[in-house]
Amino acid sequence: MRVLPIYISLIIGLLASSAFGGAARSPIPEDNSIAKAVEAIELCHHWAGEVGGSSHPERVQQIEQGFKRDCPNAVEIAKKAYKKFPNSPVLAAKILILIDFGYYEVSDAEKAQICSSAASRIMDESLDNWDTKPYFEALCPEQARKSDDE
Repeated sequence: MRVLPIYISLIIGLLASSAFGGAARSPIPEDNSIAKAVEAIELCHHWAGEVGGSSHPERVQQIEQGFKRDCPNAVEIAKKAYKKFPNSPVLAAKILILIDFGYYEVSDAEKAQICSSAASRIMDESLDNWDTKPYFEALCPEQARKSDDE
């Protein structure tokens, strides 16, 4: 039966992960709040890619739990980073994801500032913006039109 090797692989992966501090990713320095926020937002965004992808009740429950656990955490980390670095294009582009999900509430003026900050990141053709560009286009149509015109 092929199911058993999959479970064994999962258990070994979990044991190895916990043996090395519980993190599969490389550690982020404490003072790098932008990188921490980006990582947290990407973890929240990961769950969005899973929605509707499974009809198994257990997996649907895991996805729902992931959203409930990781997205509020991402908002908290992102708000702290945004307070320190309100003009960061990288952070602003990722915050658009949380705004679209309805987790990160902002005023119209704040949204305009975030869109403005994100624009330079999104419009840079040399960067891979596949995960943020759709949110930029939906939430920042004015800036998106400007980037199309250029």
